[in-house]
Amino acid sequence: MKLSPSLHSKLCSRPVQSLMKPLPALAVVALLSACSSSLSRLSCIDEPKSRSTEVWSNNSRPIKINIGVDGSGSMHGYVTDHGTRFAQAIDTVSALVAAQGLTGQTSFWRLGSNLSINKPQKISETQFLDARTQEFFCTATDSKYPCVTSTLGQLLEIPIAAPQDRLDVLLTDLEPDSGAISTLAKRYSQLIKSYPNYKIVLLGVRSQFNGTIYPAQSGAFRPFPYSTKTLPLESKGRPFYVLLSGPSSAVDAFSEAFENMPMGVSKALQASVFTSSGHSEETISLDSSATWGVQINKDCLSETSAFDRKVPSIPSQWLLGSVESACLGRPFDIQLKSLASNRLPTSSIPLSEIRLFPETSGYRLISSSIYDGRLVVGLKSNPKLLSSTDPIAVQVSNQALNSALWSDWDSSVSNPSGHTTQNLRLFVNSLQAISSGSAERPAIKLCLAIEPTTQQLGQSKRPPILIFIVVGAILLVGAIAAALINSDANED
Repeated sequence: MKLSPSLHSKLCSRPVQSLMKPLPALAVVALLSACSSSLSRLSCIDEPKSRSTEVWSNNSRPIKINIGVDGSGSMHGYVTDHGTRFAQAIDTVSALVAAQGLTGQTSFWRLGSNLSINKPQKISETQFLDARTQEFFCTATDSKYPCVTSTLGQLLEIPIAAPQDRLDVLLTDLEPDSGAISTLAKRYSQLIKSYPNYKIVLLGVRSQFNGTIYPAQSGAFRPFPYSTKTLPLESKGRPFYVLLSGPSSAVDAFSEAFENMPMGVSKALQASVFTSSGHSEETISLDSSATWGVQINKDCLSETSAFDRKVPSIPSQWLLGSVESACLGRPFDIQLKSLASNRLPTSSIPLSEIRLFPETSGYRLISSSIYDGRLVVGLKSNPKLLSSTDPIAVQVSNQALNSALWSDWDSSVSNPSGHTTQNLRLFVNSLQAISSGSAERPAIKLCLAIEPTTQQLGQSKRPPILIFIVVGAILLVGAIAAALINSDANED
């Protein structure tokens, strides 16, 4: 028996003693049973852990922020023209630091090494803005910035604060000299294993570029020129990356602020998240407002607010409906659409990487696409299993999502191209392998529950007598409500 929200609030909040006065004992028992059953909940995704209120501090200790720019020559092509997305990223980071009031706890660094330099060079914020210009990347012998090769791990070795008290921000093309990527991944591995709630976010952006592509492995190929001037930027732009690492609350705050800055670069991001065992990234869930309005078989399906006398604990995570009896003998289609997220690829996620739970449900996957920043999954019902009323979930693991997210961005040293990054997936996979927190919950989970209408109950697991029980219970609740209202009137 299911009570309306208003009736539930009026009746179930009363003490048992106050019910005994106007109602017989049998009615009280029935009412308490109804109150108890109405608490039954459908759960799709657990509520994410609340974020720490201390964002830029840790136990009153200010979070130190290190912002480093890869100063190697392979970065030069991002700034040969003005106003590139890479230049916008430099402006965005600088504006973000000022807007968040973080100038006093932020240090800027130029990363790289040569025969005489083996440590990161500390620079001012004004010099950091020089990373929008060609001279920052040593284009001439008289440049005020020395020529260096990439040694990205330098940023994490700066002895400025303990790992739990610092946020490291790295801007790079992720194509350093041989061995530097493995060194960086190894250091990240140590940090994510040693500190609870440690998080790494990889933001990728395709930018304008007009320069030279160098081999990440010495001698693997001859350097070659690459220009995006006549190419579509969203598919052939040269990738660069912003790597954030540190306490999850600080990483989240910086990442969200970066994405929300009113700059073009902020609208062109892809993101992967890697976490320690003490933190799980929020799962991408159903966009219920965008889902039901595009259903294909409206003559077969109707929306409901409950399923099998259960109410969703978080209604927005569920698509709930009922099937008309006329649709029993033929299959129908369902379309599920996720919330928009920059953790989704621009191309589709292969159907082979999408899982349906339980696998023996009355539905099968038939399509997958990315539209307007959302994952759109198509399902088809199986008429033979249509009477099954078990809820189902469409899931994508973090590993599968990351694989799809960066597949078009990756290349090997034996097959390089200007619009890809050499050995990117090797780096991403190494982070995925150490990210125990990311394995605790799926990256995407879309929940669906559709039950037969009352005309179909004879074919379901419920006995026909249940109809009479439900009707009787409804009549009983009506009598109880009337008695209580009269009781209240008499007391007044």
